Parts: sequence; structure tokens; C-alpha cells
Amino acid sequence: MYTTYAMTLATKKWTEGTRTQLVERVENWRQQQFPADKLPGNIRIRTRHSPDDEVYRLAVETTDVASSFKKT
Repeated sequence: MYTTYAMTLATKKWTEGTRTQLVERVENWRQQQFPADKLPGNIRIRTRHSPDDEVYRLAVETTDVASSFKKT
């Protein structure tokens, strides 16, 4: 079973400054909640935030609901 938490924001009309601030804030949150050096094998993080894209997307997927991510 897959559990997915996702966020997609339309950024087509945003200024580059606004887009940069959003990417920095979300990336800081992601690093705090899901640090790469402590990420379990059953969790997958995907982002889409190229300046050429019309959206900013972050998806967190886990393959096993019973073994949820725990902060230590």
C-alpha cells in the first residue's frame, strides 16, 4: 500500500523572488521533517521546482503505513 502526501502550487504568475522564497521554505521544512541521512528505505521524496515549470510540487510517499517516519 502506498500513502502519499503531496502539494502542488501553481506558480506561473509568481515573481522569481516569491518562487525562490517558497522553494527555500518548503525545502527547509522537508529537511527538518525528512532528513536525507535518516530517511527510511520505505519513504520516497519527489520534488518538481524547475523555473521553467508552471508548478511547484512536493510528494512524500511511503510503501508501508505501519512503519511511519519517526523524528528522533
